[in-house]
Amino acid sequence: IVISQLVHNKTFAQSNPISNFFPEINILTSNGPAEGYFFMGSKGTTGVGASQYISIIDNYGTPVFFRKTNSATASMRLLNDGRIAYMHGVPRKLIFLDSMLEISEMLSVQGYKINPHDWDVSTTGNVILMGQSSRVVDMTQFVENGNPEAEALDLIVQEFDSNHNLLFTWNSAEHFEITDANENSPYVDFSEKQLDYVHANGICYDSDSSFLVSCRHMDEITKVDRRTGEIIWRLGGKKNQFQFINDELKFSHQHSIRKLENGNIILFDNGNLRDPQYSSAVEYQLDEKNRTATLVKRMYRNPTVYSNHEGKV
Repeated sequence: IVISQLVHNKTFAQSNPISNFFPEINILTSNGPAEGYFFMGSKGTTGVGASQYISIIDNYGTPVFFRKTNSATASMRLLNDGRIAYMHGVPRKLIFLDSMLEISEMLSVQGYKINPHDWDVSTTGNVILMGQSSRVVDMTQFVENGNPEAEALDLIVQEFDSNHNLLFTWNSAEHFEITDANENSPYVDFSEKQLDYVHANGICYDSDSSFLVSCRHMDEITKVDRRTGEIIWRLGGKKNQFQFINDELKFSHQHSIRKLENGNIILFDNGNLRDPQYSSAVEYQLDEKNRTATLVKRMYRNPTVYSNHEGKV
């Protein structure tokens, strides 16, 4: 029986190319890419009979690992400790894979609906997640044609230690105003029944005592003290506290915020409110004492391309 099974597996593998099980990836341009792998999760499918996957891909488009999944996957990445983690499931959870690429842990926010856009793990193994809460607000207090029973969607941030014990919960309702959102956005209307005024789409640890969060509908990057919950500074948007140097464009409806090893911050500027619209990756050097944000570089395709939402760098 064992020999028969081995022969069957060998014949099966030889007669069925990998394209029968995983989509073929075509590399259009390869101009000295960095070594290493891409960690990818499929958000959705378009083809008839198509499947969703988590996968690890090399520079030639060859998968070194893939696994079919039963729902969309987001934000798959390699951690400093060698584990792999990604958002997956219904409802979404942060899934951790061990060294054998098997599920070892799962984590979600407590008491709230999870926001699957982003998450981060600290050097000590703490995890920071985003969630969403809602409350009823009388918007007639703020705008002339406001809804008296509008539903405001608030950002929730929760931090857990390496054993998944909840350390703190932060609620944007205690620190932001609904009208901090940019009413020029096609996604913001203060007269609507539901107000997604923050739409947080990126979060990361900034230091041992703070985190950065990208607030898309506010065109703002916010630094928050994890010890007190107080806002340390606000970059961009209506409540901007920085002088931008060498950067007249700034950023709009950005996605993905990360702090680099050199201390700078980098983000993906979708550029929704720019005319003409195009997207770019932007790196800033911040002087937090004197509140200046100096453009280090803006990276974009030539000719330019536009991604109206999401994206990462």
